[in-house]
Amino acid sequence: MVRRLLDDCLYTNLGIFPAVPKNCTGIRFTLTLHHEIGDIEQLADRIAYHLPKALKEEGRTIEDVSRAFRNTADFSKPLEKYSPGNNRKSQPIEPHHKFNITFKTTIEEIPKPLWDKLLGDKGAFDSYNLALLEKSFQGNERPEDNWKFSYYVVTDSKQNPVLATFFVKALTKMDMLSKPIISKKLEDLRTKDFYYLTSQSLMMGTPLTEGQHLYLDRTHPGWKESFMLLLDFIWAKQDYEQTDLLLLRDFNEGDDELQSFLLDLGFMKTHTPASHVIENLEVSSMEEYVKQLSSKKRYHIRKDVLDRAHTFEIENVLDLSNLDYLYELYENVVNHSHEINTFKFPKKLIGNMIKSKKWDVFALKLKSTHDPRPERLPIAVEFSYKNGNVYYPILIGLNYNFLENSKVYKQLLYRIMERAIKLGCKKICFGLTASLEKRKLGAVAKSQVAYVKTKDTFNVSLLNLITSI
Repeated sequence: MVRRLLDDCLYTNLGIFPAVPKNCTGIRFTLTLHHEIGDIEQLADRIAYHLPKALKEEGRTIEDVSRAFRNTADFSKPLEKYSPGNNRKSQPIEPHHKFNITFKTTIEEIPKPLWDKLLGDKGAFDSYNLALLEKSFQGNERPEDNWKFSYYVVTDSKQNPVLATFFVKALTKMDMLSKPIISKKLEDLRTKDFYYLTSQSLMMGTPLTEGQHLYLDRTHPGWKESFMLLLDFIWAKQDYEQTDLLLLRDFNEGDDELQSFLLDLGFMKTHTPASHVIENLEVSSMEEYVKQLSSKKRYHIRKDVLDRAHTFEIENVLDLSNLDYLYELYENVVNHSHEINTFKFPKKLIGNMIKSKKWDVFALKLKSTHDPRPERLPIAVEFSYKNGNVYYPILIGLNYNFLENSKVYKQLLYRIMERAIKLGCKKICFGLTASLEKRKLGAVAKSQVAYVKTKDTFNVSLLNLITSI
């Protein structure tokens, strides 16, 4: 628009961030005593002439502009035909001239072979586990335990999939990705106000999963257009659902092309904890694997793990008889860790994991000669998802009374690897935290970033203020 107006000898410039919000860049001009009414009319006339052409050139609509500037347009009406609010679970969205986007609110309505081919091996979110998560995060008492799922597949004119992803609407803590010291300050404040600095978020993936939540065929010449079609709908859905935060997450930090694309759209980049992966696990035993490590890593394993290994035993968790106690162990970890500050997940989830055929749940116990307690309950528990030949440790529980003397966490990490090898897995996705301990076992840390847009600038400012104190 600025270039078009300059070509008509009308001088305007851009009002940009930080003078205005990132998604509200606009045309700026100055009126002086030297201007006459005719000058103003000429500017208004040329804006009216060029705006439709500029919008068409960029593939945008006036509704996009109104939505960005929070004008009075009613966006609930066009969304009604495919919104979960109308009690119809899913509807196709009106076709695009090059692409078509399909929207569903349950994984059961997306063909299993299609979803698992595109995203099934990218994380613990194949069709099977997403169905389990849907069941676990609905019908619960607490608002943070109820998630609203949405799934998207974009196809081109030949019906070839170009993009696939899923989002959840969930109540999250605004410091979820902040430094632990900040989250600790806020948790102290939340002892008096449990939902202090929390907001409804629309998040790619879920607070539980990590991995490549977005399938995007970057070889397709129209991949940016397909991504733009998704974002158009997500922005409209964000307005309809009245969520404050939009979070696109778990992207490769070195992806400059995607970074430029999203920053140009007004997203802010933020670093997230690194993921940890052990790949090419082509060994038959843990002993064989340890021999491949450096002498320094072997020393740490021998000193911290193997010297105490004889005091522990493993027990498969096959029923719900100890569910309450195992959930307490999980709660201990949530209460002590603030690297990724999420709400505690519901007990229903833990129960569904134990009952599931694809979740591997085992407990770590001290042998009777080393445990003075008469009941000899587990001192650690691990919940891992096995998807093909990939092992995903997702949640753990710990008895912190044994953390230092028995080095139970290091023992648990070693047993996770031992377990994965025994089950024939060739890759372990170790998750996002405790980087030092995981790297001692040979895991490789991979840097990740997320892209964020927020509407609630007051809470963001308040979070920044708390950060500076």
